[in-house]
Amino acid sequence: QPYFLAPPALPGGGPHLAYLEVWQREVTHLQQPNLVESAVGVDTTTRLQTVWQVRLLANVGGANCTTPDGTVAGWQTLIRPSGGRMSIKAEGVPPDLDPCELPPSGGYRGLENQLYRIEIHDDGGAVGAATFKWSRDNASVASDVVEIVAQTATGTELKLSSLGRDAVLRFNTGDWVEILDDRRELSGENGDPALRRGVMRKITVDDAKQTISFSPALPANLIPSGGNDTLAARHTRVRRWDQKGTVRDANNNVIVNLDAAGSTGLIPVPAASVWVVLENGIRVQFSLDPSGGGFHCGDYWVSAARTTDTSVEIFTAMPPRGIHRHYARLAIVTFPDDETDCRVHWPPECGGCCTFNVAPG
Repeated sequence: QPYFLAPPALPGGGPHLAYLEVWQREVTHLQQPNLVESAVGVDTTTRLQTVWQVRLLANVGGANCTTPDGTVAGWQTLIRPSGGRMSIKAEGVPPDLDPCELPPSGGYRGLENQLYRIEIHDDGGAVGAATFKWSRDNASVASDVVEIVAQTATGTELKLSSLGRDAVLRFNTGDWVEILDDRRELSGENGDPALRRGVMRKITVDDAKQTISFSPALPANLIPSGGNDTLAARHTRVRRWDQKGTVRDANNNVIVNLDAAGSTGLIPVPAASVWVVLENGIRVQFSLDPSGGGFHCGDYWVSAARTTDTSVEIFTAMPPRGIHRHYARLAIVTFPDDETDCRVHWPPECGGCCTFNVAPG
């Protein structure tokens, strides 16, 4: 399967439900370098690629192709959409301000237009258990890893294809970054929880060597084994996130200190009534759909912030913008050699059907 790079071993026995999982992922030049027009030299857009995997829901008992979804063991839990919700706002803006002056308090107080991205890293199911990260540039500050310069028991040094385009859109010492590859990104919502996202590290930058270094070291499953398994084949990459220092709520209570020893670089999703302060007057609040469900790894929201009117794109208890996964039951299989095809074929086998030739007009 082209989008299932590290599938688990097939289970024995059965019966198992074979199903199709389909979703869209964001693709840039980091995964497909030929997307960049050579005359321009930089990536100017983002794209959505439809990807799919065939997986197994193990041991579904007496279920068959006609068994209702609600009575197939584990199926409803598998396909349930995210119950995560998020609200975002800026502090109130005083009326009738001079548009050439930033407000003394309230509203978006940044000096640049930004597109904020807030993303769930560890799902954890509920508020108080999940963690999140955020970027003011839609997580677009990223680079390919071209070489593992050093890998020891305590740390790693990586050489990047670029440290950034300018003094703002670049990697700097003290930044929190996520290191990931296609194997992790395509592990799927129902894959190993430890492999459903990248690893977060605080970096030290060496401009002369064009490297970043960090501790602890990369886990073994992010290190290519050689042969056809290379950094380039995996599209190993580094993405900058912008959370830093002490994170507080709207009442100035400390939620987490990201500079503390042993910090993961991630912000815990607090109780549903708590507003988390990001920066420049922007606050976010998390909750869950009253009808059920929890956060999913990779849930994300985006909100545009504008300097002209100090506004932020506000929403309340909004479902994630993505990732939206879709499922279809394919077959009931029992290994080694028994299967029942559950697909509805088209066109249907209808015996004496007529054939119509349709031409223009």
